[in-house]
Amino acid sequence: MPLKYVSLLYICCAITFSAHAESESDSASYAALQMRLLLSDQQAEESLPVATADIEANEIQGCADKTEKVHSLLAFIPSTDKLNSPEAKHALNELLQLSKSSDVDPVCSDWLHDILLHFNTVKLKHAGYKNYLYTVLAENKGKEAGALVVAALQYSLLQGVLTDEEWQLLKAALRYSSHQDLKQVIALISQATVIKVQSEQIFNAQLDDLILLAKAGELGRPLTIKPNYVIGLILANSQRDFPDQFMLMYRNYHASIHKPA
Repeated sequence: MPLKYVSLLYICCAITFSAHAESESDSASYAALQMRLLLSDQQAEESLPVATADIEANEIQGCADKTEKVHSLLAFIPSTDKLNSPEAKHALNELLQLSKSSDVDPVCSDWLHDILLHFNTVKLKHAGYKNYLYTVLAENKGKEAGALVVAALQYSLLQGVLTDEEWQLLKAALRYSSHQDLKQVIALISQATVIKVQSEQIFNAQLDDLILLAKAGELGRPLTIKPNYVIGLILANSQRDFPDQFMLMYRNYHASIHKPA
């Protein structure tokens, strides 16, 4: 083949290869550009602030609506002697259904405390609601259970002696209680014993349990309640109503009390 044709063929191949290489290079550049744009869009979306304000506003409004509904239903139960009216029975059923269908949210639990406070105030005895309360105590730990312990105990004693299961759940909740909560608990079980709702034998066993919890460092969180504080509360409550128990406890524990009674 003449040299000029060979040269021409080489030039054509070079042009073709160059064009193909440029085409591939352009495609790769375009793909890389597309990938960068996609990644840029993804990063931009991830960097957008979550609309937590709207979520929180909806949650606050939902809690306010529930609390308002609870209060409107409680208005139909002004006292225990009015419980036989159709409106009161319907309101009570609605309150039970609302309670059982609601999670105990630490942020929105005022409605639960409002129901319990009202029932205790009007001395409304309802076994179904008491069972619901202890289900809440069994399923919730920490501050949620600790905040309920006093009112739950009061509501139980309103209906009679505590069962062993109820006392065990109340003890577990007392692990997250405050000093003021414990003071009220001892006053409640002491008064229940005075008016013969429960026996002195059960009362003494309850007091022993509280002292053991305190000695184990498992009473009161986050501020641990010391054993000598518990003993002081017990002595203060038993001094007048249970003189025999007072003298026995004083003999057993007076050495550990900072300020003897």
